[in-house]
Amino acid sequence: MSKTQTHSGSYRTHARELLPQITAVADQIDRDRKFPPELADALIDDGFFRLLVPRTLGGAEMDYIEYLGLIETFSKADGSTGWCLNQGNVLGTRSAVMPEPLAREIFDDKRSVIANGPSAGSQAEQVDGGYTLTGRWLFSSGCHHANWMAASTSIKGTGNSLMCVLPKDQVDFNDV
Repeated sequence: MSKTQTHSGSYRTHARELLPQITAVADQIDRDRKFPPELADALIDDGFFRLLVPRTLGGAEMDYIEYLGLIETFSKADGSTGWCLNQGNVLGTRSAVMPEPLAREIFDDKRSVIANGPSAGSQAEQVDGGYTLTGRWLFSSGCHHANWMAASTSIKGTGNSLMCVLPKDQVDFNDV
C-alpha cells in the first residue's frame, strides 16, 4: 500500500526507521545483487524513488541538498541501497523534460521506478511512429525492482543520441 509523504521531514524520519531493516539485509543485497522484495516494496511504497520527480507528477520535488542528505543516510547503512536510490531518483528527473503523456504513463503508477545501464553497442532507427531500438546494455542497477528501463543510444545515420524509456516487460535480461 502506497504511503504519501508530505514533506522532507517525514522522509527523513521514515528513512531512519528503515535503517535497521536495511543493515540487516546488507550482506544479502551484496550476495544476491538485488534488494529483497520486502525492502524493495518498502522503498517504493514510501516514495523513496520519487524524491526528485515533480509534484505535478506525484513526486516529492525535494530540495536537492535535502535529497543528498537522505541518500547519504541510506548509503551509510548500505552503499548499494544508496546507489540504487540515487540511480532511480536521478532517472526520475527525466520526467520533467519528457513528453507529458509519457511522464504521466510512467508516474501515474505510484510504484514506477526507472533503471538503466550503459550501452554496450546499441542503436535506434527512426520508423513510422517512433524508433526501433536494438542493442545491449550492461548491468542495470535497480533493474530487479524497476518496472521501466531507460536506454541511451545513438540514432542511426544522424550522429544524435536518444534516451528511450520502455516498459521492463519489453526487455530481455541476460544475467552474466
